[in-house]
Amino acid sequence: MRGRQAGDSSLLPLDTRGATGLAPPSTYTNPRPRQLTPDTSTIRKRASWLPGMGPKSRTRSSSPDITSTQGVAAWINGIDGKKEYKLNHLHFDKVPELWDNEQGNVLVYLFPRDSGRDATFKIRSSVLASSRLLKALVQDDLDTGGDTRSSLRTEKSSEDLELYLPVGQLSQNAASMPESSDTELLIDVRNFFAFFAGVDLVLTPAQPTVFQALVAVSKFLRKYEYSNSDGSTFGEAATESFNKWMKKMGYADFQGSQDNIARGLILGECMKSEELYCEAFAHAIGKFTDMKDVDTRLAILISSNTKNRMEKAHINLQRRHMLVSERLQTFDFPSLFAGIASSTSNEEYISVNFRAWKAGYMAMRKEVLSYYKSAFGHWPPKASSKKNDFTEGGLNRLVLRNLYSDMCDLYDLLVDRTSFTPRALEKTPDQELQDLAKDDPPIAALRILMGEFDKSSPPVIPPIPFDVPLLPAMLTIDPFFDPKTQKEHKKAFSRKLKKEERALILEKSHNEHKDLKPFPQHYASFEATQAKSMSCQEMYDERIGHWIFIYAVIQSLPLLAIDAPGVSHSTGVEYFLCEPVMDSLPWMDTKADVKVYSTINSEQVAVLPSHLVLHSSDAIYRKSHCWTAAAEW
Repeated sequence: MRGRQAGDSSLLPLDTRGATGLAPPSTYTNPRPRQLTPDTSTIRKRASWLPGMGPKSRTRSSSPDITSTQGVAAWINGIDGKKEYKLNHLHFDKVPELWDNEQGNVLVYLFPRDSGRDATFKIRSSVLASSRLLKALVQDDLDTGGDTRSSLRTEKSSEDLELYLPVGQLSQNAASMPESSDTELLIDVRNFFAFFAGVDLVLTPAQPTVFQALVAVSKFLRKYEYSNSDGSTFGEAATESFNKWMKKMGYADFQGSQDNIARGLILGECMKSEELYCEAFAHAIGKFTDMKDVDTRLAILISSNTKNRMEKAHINLQRRHMLVSERLQTFDFPSLFAGIASSTSNEEYISVNFRAWKAGYMAMRKEVLSYYKSAFGHWPPKASSKKNDFTEGGLNRLVLRNLYSDMCDLYDLLVDRTSFTPRALEKTPDQELQDLAKDDPPIAALRILMGEFDKSSPPVIPPIPFDVPLLPAMLTIDPFFDPKTQKEHKKAFSRKLKKEERALILEKSHNEHKDLKPFPQHYASFEATQAKSMSCQEMYDERIGHWIFIYAVIQSLPLLAIDAPGVSHSTGVEYFLCEPVMDSLPWMDTKADVKVYSTINSEQVAVLPSHLVLHSSDAIYRKSHCWTAAAEW
């Protein structure tokens, strides 16, 4: 560690005007960081994306307020506005806002021991806990001086430790006659410790935004070898400090600006923040076309690794959107009745009235199209019409999430929560047919039809856990229906019903509910109208036809309607936020991301990159409503 000299220029902070990348390859894995809830009450309109606002910035400063930074050497962005920052502390005195007399136990010197200069900062030793280099320097000082003071691990030592910081390239006369380059470097060092303390960062004409100041902080974190045990973060203190900064700034709510999204990508990668990086990445893919107009000074700072990931994710999103649009623009699912429902030679299902099912499906399709045309003025909706204020027309994220919510509400009303599906992706076709043979022929045929749809186009969709509806039954109005003969069953099932009988049968074929939401309420009215003059058998077939439509729509939506993991700033966002970060994160080693997974119904294991499991299409569906609701039932 002693081989690093105080004049090592490699310790200089990043010059954001000429850099071409931020995150060199590393060999680490990354755990999921803690989720933050931004404090929107502190958000204000500011010129800087991440203005400095630590806990001490709320106190009145003795520095004069300034309305313009022209001619000012340094300033801070406090809660009361911009204030000039006096630089004499950095050159000649201890810095008062970074001199912790209560908990500080490490004296930090910015000039060599032989310069005779006093310490500039007094900090807590926990700030150094994740830095191998700085801990070694403190220990070297103890060893060479024969000092018997307490170990760095001791939070409250009886005597102060000393750290002669390897700042970087200072001029020979920096201690007495500092040059402008010395001042910039000393400000960066001051900001490095202010980052941990939550104190306002000092800005300069060369570095006028807090974004640039934080990028410079990240360079020091790398150079001073900050890391947690596996290298996935810069350590607990740095991660906690950065998370607090994000929370105090109202987090990175960059919905409306591609430049702010770019800053999120850059800063997330710089600071090894999975939360910020993944959020920014999802927004960047949703606004991929607009990202081409990002400020050139920001564009060159986005690493080539991230740019390559964005290209691949954009292509994947285009494929998803094309598949969903083909189905939902007119609610057309041609594969639904192209398999078992088109066969006339299958004796097992000769009693199944596929024609009546399709009639019910078509009636439901027509009604849903009419409902959404009335709700949005057009289907797909047009931008800025009288009935919506969308900035983008078509099947955007808000439209599809609204459709998905409506269909899930209807699913909850109609689904049979006692009939768990025997279908499974890991079963062979023969195994599945054997299990389905245990069902009544109509239910077996329905499940085969839905399975054909799930496998009709890539990706293959996993079956919904509870995949059949409650069905109208004569037992609702005739408690002696079951003991009757098959001939009597058929006769009763086919007879015309009275109005009150139909109403009771339909009511009992719904799950219990308190207040129906608008779409299920509309459906109940539509179903009652359709059931006029129908027998119980006709209502039975009609319900299955409606269910086939509901199932096809619900199974088409999760790939676009379910946001990527970790996305929290999504209110009012019309572009899609469904693309997660595939592969390991840019600062992690891809080999370290490989894990061992067990296979279902087998003793075998598979060694796979975790992203292929966590972000697969199967994983996306298992996070959607029909799976999460099934876990509660």
